[in-house]
Order: sequence, then C-alpha cells, then structure tokens
Amino acid sequence: TALCFYGTYGTGKTTYAKSLSTHKLLKFDLFNPYGSEGSFNDALVNISKVVNKNKDKNFVLDGYAFYLNSKILGKNFDYLRSLLTCHTIKPTVILSDIDIIVERLLKREISTKVNRQFVIDLYKDIFKNFDIDDIIITGI
Repeated sequence: TALCFYGTYGTGKTTYAKSLSTHKLLKFDLFNPYGSEGSFNDALVNISKVVNKNKDKNFVLDGYAFYLNSKILGKNFDYLRSLLTCHTIKPTVILSDIDIIVERLLKREISTKVNRQFVIDLYKDIFKNFDIDDIIITGI
C-alpha cells in the first residue's frame, strides 16, 4: 500500500508519516521541489520506480505538491496508479486544528493573507479536487 498524505502546509503530514513505523517515508518534495508540470510527471515516474522495486514494503508519499498538482494527479491519483505495478494507493487527508495551522503558516511566512478562512478555503479545494479514502486528524 502507498498512502498519499495531503493537506495544507502545517497540518502535521510529515510528523504523522514518521510515526508509521510499518511504512517507508518518501518525501515527495525531495523528488519535486514545487517544480513545473513536466518535472512533476517525472517525479511521479521516479517515485513509482522506487515503490515498484520494493513490492514487500508499504510507503507513505508525503508532500504538499500533491495538492498543488491536483489536475495532473486526477481526482483519484489516476496517473500515479497507472505507474504502480503492485501497490494500491490510499489518498489520505491530514487535518489539524485550524488555529494551529494558521499559527504554523504565519511562522513559516507562507503568505501574509493567512487566516482561518484561508485554511478553510484550502481544504475546500482539497475535498473538491480529490476522492478521499481516509481522513486523519492530528495535533488536537
């Protein structure tokens, strides 16, 4: 299984992913640091090569880039699914307390427009653009 974690910046995706000792963590942002559409596709191919070579391992694919590239991924991660030979994908949204997320975003200086509505709107986009298998709530 390859769990695909997505959510806004600051939700605790990576922290939660690291807690899953039965899964190998693949940080998507290392394969594609917010690159162009072409490099995003290349990154998906490279990730699939790593995952396909390790048929007996479970993975967590973690990174904000999933959200940024929802049109490429498709609502159900169709392109990535087509590249995998032996793993199923379980798209998983990571949620956290909105005030915690706002605080983390302000610390990271992601945007000067960060407030509760900003975070709510990000999650509305996620729920609109993806089919979700699971929701995990962290940081509460």
